[in-house]
Amino acid sequence: LMRSPEVENITFSGQLVCNFFSGTHFIDPETQETLTTLRFEFADSCYVNTLGLNIVQGGNIPTRLGGDPFPALVNKRFLEVLRWEGNPVGRIYKCKGLFDVVITGVLDDFIVGSIFTPQTPVVIVGLGGWNSFYMSIRLHEMSPESFTRLENRLRELLLDQDIVLTTYRDKLHESYRDTERFRNSVVVAAVFMLLITLMGLVGYVSDEIRRRSKEIAIRKVNGATATDVLKLLLRNIIIIGLPAVMIGLAGTYLAGDKWLENFPEKISLNVFIFVLGGLALLAVIGFCVVLRSWYVANENPVKSIKSE
Repeated sequence: LMRSPEVENITFSGQLVCNFFSGTHFIDPETQETLTTLRFEFADSCYVNTLGLNIVQGGNIPTRLGGDPFPALVNKRFLEVLRWEGNPVGRIYKCKGLFDVVITGVLDDFIVGSIFTPQTPVVIVGLGGWNSFYMSIRLHEMSPESFTRLENRLRELLLDQDIVLTTYRDKLHESYRDTERFRNSVVVAAVFMLLITLMGLVGYVSDEIRRRSKEIAIRKVNGATATDVLKLLLRNIIIIGLPAVMIGLAGTYLAGDKWLENFPEKISLNVFIFVLGGLALLAVIGFCVVLRSWYVANENPVKSIKSE
C-alpha cells in the first residue's frame, strides 16, 4: 500500500485488548487529586507525521513498541495541568490502576474533535496489542481519482473486510454541524429582521410625507424641484440611519471577533468588509426612501394646498 503513488504516509491507532476507554481521570501523582479527564491515544510511531503533529520537545515514540513503562507523547496541556516545569522528557507518569508511561516528547497542543469539545490533556502511548484499530492515510493529493484508487487497492489487500473510508474533511464538517445550523439560523433571522426593518422604514417615510405634505407643497411653489424634495427627506432619514448603522457595525465586529475565537483556523476580520456592508445597507435605505417619496416629490403642489 505504501508503494501506491497517491499514498504519502500511513499510521495505525486503536484500542487495547482490555477494551480500554479513551478517557479516564487525570490524577495528580503527589496529591492524588483528580484534576480533569485524561485522553489516551494508542498509536505507532508514524502517528505524528501522518496527522501533522508538531513535537516541540524531546522525540517521537520508538518504532519498536514495548517495554515497561510504555513510551508516550504528551501535549502542553498535560504539563500545564500537572504544573511540571523544566524538561519532562524521561519522567514517568503513573496511570493509577493501569500502567506507567515514560515521556519521550512533548507535542504542541492540537484540537481533539472540535473547538467546542472540552480540550483535555492528551497522552499518545506507543503500545500494541489492539483488538481493533484504525488506519489513517495521508495522500499526496486529495482528489476523487486518488480516493477511488486507494479504495480499490484496499479492497484488493483486504478481501474479507468491509472497507469504509472517511475523509478528514467530512469528519471536520460533521464536528461543526451544530455550528453550521446556528449560522444558517442566524442568516435566516437576519433576512427577516431586515425585511421587518424596511417595512418599518417605509411606514416612517409615509408618516413623514403625510405630516410634511403642506411644507413640501409650499417649497415646490417657491421653486423647489423634485430632487430638492428627495434630498430633504433623505437627509432626515440619514441623520437617524447613519449613527444606527455605525453602532450596529461596531457591535457586529465585536461579536464576530469574539465568535471567531472558537475556531483554530479562521479568517481575519477586515474592516473594509464591514464598511461595504454598511454602505450597502445605507444604499438599500436610500432606495426605499426614494421609491416611496418619488410620487410625492413629483406631485402637483396645488393638490396638497387645496386640501387644507
